[in-house]
Amino acid sequence: MVFSLLKKFENLPIIYLLFFTLFISYSSCAVLSYIENQAKLNIHKSLYTVLQMTQEALQRWSINQSQKIVSISRNVEIKRMTQDLLENRREFASHKTQMNVRDLINQSTLSFAVQNFYLIDQNGINLVSKFDDELGLENLVKSKRNLEFTRIFNDEAVFIPPIMHPSHMRQASTEVKPHPITFVGAPVHNDKGDVVAALLMGFDPQLHFSRITELGRMGYSGETYAFDGKGLLITKSRFTQNLRLLGLIGKDALAMLSIRITDPGINLFKQFDDAIPAADRELTVMAKRVISGDPHPYYEAYRDYRGIPVFGAWLWNETLGIGLTTEIDTSEAMKNYLIIRYITILVLMIMVSLTLCVAFMPLRFQAKEISILEAHKNSLEKTVKERTKALVKTNHELKVLCEMDPLTCLANRRSYNHVLLKEVSMAKRSLEPISLLMIDVDFFKLFNDNYGHDQGDLTLQIIANLIKESLTRETDFAARYGGEEFVVILPATSEEVALTIAERIRMNIELKGIEHQYSLTLNVVTVSVGCVTLKGNSVGEKALFKNADHALYLAKKAGRNLVISHPGSGKQR
Repeated sequence: MVFSLLKKFENLPIIYLLFFTLFISYSSCAVLSYIENQAKLNIHKSLYTVLQMTQEALQRWSINQSQKIVSISRNVEIKRMTQDLLENRREFASHKTQMNVRDLINQSTLSFAVQNFYLIDQNGINLVSKFDDELGLENLVKSKRNLEFTRIFNDEAVFIPPIMHPSHMRQASTEVKPHPITFVGAPVHNDKGDVVAALLMGFDPQLHFSRITELGRMGYSGETYAFDGKGLLITKSRFTQNLRLLGLIGKDALAMLSIRITDPGINLFKQFDDAIPAADRELTVMAKRVISGDPHPYYEAYRDYRGIPVFGAWLWNETLGIGLTTEIDTSEAMKNYLIIRYITILVLMIMVSLTLCVAFMPLRFQAKEISILEAHKNSLEKTVKERTKALVKTNHELKVLCEMDPLTCLANRRSYNHVLLKEVSMAKRSLEPISLLMIDVDFFKLFNDNYGHDQGDLTLQIIANLIKESLTRETDFAARYGGEEFVVILPATSEEVALTIAERIRMNIELKGIEHQYSLTLNVVTVSVGCVTLKGNSVGEKALFKNADHALYLAKKAGRNLVISHPGSGKQR
């Protein structure tokens, strides 16, 4: 009877081992699926962060150019001469007023790097142009970007996405080659306030607009680009040379305004002949979702205009009227995950093989096999920890980039708001004073206008370094607030010490001796500093900023190159 019972249950260990094998396989698949989903989520977050930074840079550039052209369109002489041209339409081609308008606009745009400009009427006819051969013709913006054209005459200053525009012949034998150009337009009003004409300024997108998107490239295959409402690429492609080799664009042509963001169905670099005909291709998943206004994030891979699987983040910018996307090849983005997956599968196969062997091997080898399994388990855990650590490090580096001003390498405004909130909370608890400095570079617009923006950027970097060198404590915090404005947070700092630090900053910048012949104070670059110190219940983020800003205003009003404390403190240096 005992023998029969043993016979009956002799297969139970094998059954248990089989169930164990199935459980391990299922668990491994579940873990791999989780790791894959988390990897895709982290990739999407990183792409979206780069996308947001690119969008902000594009909007700042557009706003800056719009403000400049609006100031020109509101010029009294421009408005008067525009009305004169409209009233004497028959003879405007030889009218002296046309030449006067051209000279005035030329003078006003000397520092803009403008390729072309137009003054056009409501019918899209060029009243004034930088080149005589375009006078009296219909402007291409009306036919190619009619929506933006209409918005200008609805009294809006607008950004106009790039279009192909003919070059201008200097000699009869010179070949005319179209080139991309992007415009910024503003309305021109008559004396009654009605919009009677549009002023357009044309810029080379390769030098301005497209350069910004090039900064949003991640890794070896990442690309940030823009496209219009029809899915036409309106910025440079990172893969222009590859597209030329495939014959998708001409030998000397650009992908900009030549490539539609469509799905070829296969990887063009591997099976070009089997691709869907260009006329039958649909927009990529990304382009469809952006243009249709689908707001939901998409974490899966899809084919880009090369037919290569990519991950992407995208958005539609209503202000600029363009779509933006940041993409990266899946092979590069998922490299770490694939390594983990291959290792996991390999370990799983070894574990399954060993488990089956253990089920049929003598018991004397059981302990040895268990130790082998443990060794592989430890190896897997170590690998997972290393990959997780690498992901955490990458996320930390991205966070640092998001909180740093790329030009000066100081903290940016976002980081400043976070630190100010923390330090104000600490000052309230400790009842220690907290001081805030607002620093503004004197007559910096005149510096940029006369020395150029490159020299202006270099000067801002020098000033940022001088501010950092003037601070001696680790707790002192400096940030670029925006443009030529900087802020310094001084925790546990009295008004007297804060004024001393502010004066040190002002003096160090003045003694640096950066030439500024167009300054109305000295012949070198100087700064004005507003200082405020609060303590106790009066401490607050808004109160600190408001009082420091007011003190800065008083420093400017008093003649600049000064350090002035808030009137409540009653101290000035």
